[in-house]
Amino acid sequence: MRRLLIVDDEVKLLRILKGALQKKGYRVETAATGAEARRKMAAQPADIVFLDLMLPDVSGLELLEEWVSLYPHKFYIMMTAYGDIESAVSAMKAGAFDYMVKPVQLDNIQLVIDKACEWLQMKEENRQLREKLKSLESAPLVGTSPAMKSIIQLVERVANTDANVLIQGESGTGKSMIARLIHLWSGRQNGPFISVNCAAIPEQLLESELFGYEKGAFTGATTSRPGKFEAADGGTIFLDEIGEVNPALQAKLLQVTQDKTFMRLGSNKTKTADVRLISASNRDLKKMVESGDFREDLYYRLNIVDIHIPPLRERREDIPVLVETFLNKQRHKNGIDYSISPELMNVLTEYDWPGNVRELENAIERAVILCRNHQLSVEDFPREVRERKDEPSSLPPISLKKDKSLPELLEEMEKQLIMQALDETGGKVAEAARKLGISRQNLFYKMNKYFIN
Repeated sequence: MRRLLIVDDEVKLLRILKGALQKKGYRVETAATGAEARRKMAAQPADIVFLDLMLPDVSGLELLEEWVSLYPHKFYIMMTAYGDIESAVSAMKAGAFDYMVKPVQLDNIQLVIDKACEWLQMKEENRQLREKLKSLESAPLVGTSPAMKSIIQLVERVANTDANVLIQGESGTGKSMIARLIHLWSGRQNGPFISVNCAAIPEQLLESELFGYEKGAFTGATTSRPGKFEAADGGTIFLDEIGEVNPALQAKLLQVTQDKTFMRLGSNKTKTADVRLISASNRDLKKMVESGDFREDLYYRLNIVDIHIPPLRERREDIPVLVETFLNKQRHKNGIDYSISPELMNVLTEYDWPGNVRELENAIERAVILCRNHQLSVEDFPREVRERKDEPSSLPPISLKKDKSLPELLEEMEKQLIMQALDETGGKVAEAARKLGISRQNLFYKMNKYFIN
């Protein structure tokens, strides 16, 4: 319930109002002087403040003007026995939410409280919405592709649950940003967000890093130390590159996913941690389960909700939006209005970006450092992008022939494109199919059609 502060020099009125409002479930503080009211507001600001206009040591209007700047998101209601219009206008101009003339009736006070609570709730919801929008704008996840829109919708649906989430995708696609966005949009947003890169910590140290250790647990353990799960209590823990965890540690992770309990290294005492677990991998965990490299039971505990982030080469329509996002970041950082030509944007869109969003952001940062006259050129980008731009097409031109119909010419072009895709991927059918934008089964069918007699 909301916290109320009633400031009035009539002690009897304070007792009556405090008792009546506490029975309704409100947390109520009272003050008979301005000095006492200042102390109580400084100790713990109230959500709704009732201020008498005439106090022994200070004017209620003076307190109102002081507190509106100190505590701007609170609601102030002026009370006075002198119901003159001038005082009412002054109070409202100073920032009062409402104005009441004594003797005040409890029913009227309740109406004012209800109205103020509605406004407080609305302001809180608006603040949370602004934070969500800000968090989305600050994350390099913007995009117009159907795939990214679908991912954002899924994040919105799953964020306010405590379900474990497994995020899969190639390196650099933004898995950690998706994890942070889930946390920011969840009810745990005020709790900690602890990120652990399982691939970056030596195998023999990862267990103590996650679960902590007791003094004397191993050589050099001179004091006890909590682990990441304890640090994330009440919030979210993000385990990046979960596929790198060894089988022995996978068993301990299974326990903490099932009942949120664990033991520090060198201890027999069970500890609990109220955490939301998000994990990520650039490896195919399902195939690792099939090969016996990853526990099946842990996989299904982690994979309550699965989010797959496609690489940039499969959502090229997002590249111009991302380029502008990263350019805006550099514009704000350096105070320079960088520009990019449509021709260069086409080059960037056609490049495959094997490092995905991370590679693109790094390339933009490099380009703004090297560019002249604020205009980015292809020469400002890494060698791979420049070479791709200069790379001639390996497809020979197809001209209209009198002895071939349009369907025959289209089949000839399709055959050449398939041969090129297979050549660029080293004969890997699945990758070639992705490059061509068709299913593997469809590619097999076309290969049988064109190349097998």
